[in-house]
Amino acid sequence: MLGSSEISDANDKQGSLEVTPINYGHHITGKCFYIPAFGNSNWHVHKRAEMTPKLSVVVIVGIMTDDNAIIGELVIRYLIEKKHAKGVVVLGKVRDIPAIRKYNWPIWCKGTTPIGAINTQEDPTPDQMAISSYWENTLNETNVVCDDTGAVYFKKFLSPEKIRHIKEKEILWKQQLDSGMSTFQIVCK
Repeated sequence: MLGSSEISDANDKQGSLEVTPINYGHHITGKCFYIPAFGNSNWHVHKRAEMTPKLSVVVIVGIMTDDNAIIGELVIRYLIEKKHAKGVVVLGKVRDIPAIRKYNWPIWCKGTTPIGAINTQEDPTPDQMAISSYWENTLNETNVVCDDTGAVYFKKFLSPEKIRHIKEKEILWKQQLDSGMSTFQIVCK
């Protein structure tokens, strides 16, 4: 099973969503389902969550949001238990951490706060729509791998040769480290 670090290496060290897990010990992989959150409203999150495909990894992107949480227990429970998402990645903040930990849901985010978003419809600005289009195009037809290191997205196909090369290189590096070589000697020479 390849983790986010190996997938990033195989993807030329690209694709990190720069999030950390709330609950450790999860390793999930699935097709990305993109949901935008505009400003301090999560109305669009609630609406688009209804379309979440089963077994997807939901990636919610906060677009020009303040420091409020984009989602909390209610949305997460809906996505995981009712829509059967494998996990949720939030490029923004999350709230209701005690419940998320209690139920051990697979959630990754940029931070936490007790202050929630408002639930009213707000039309996105042209700048917000431009950012949303960027993210939609970036995440379109990608898969997401999430683990204790973070979350990384990648296009559907990674060459088996490239993945095998990464695995073989890591095995070699561990053998070289065990033989007494320094990390500088192993990686930089």
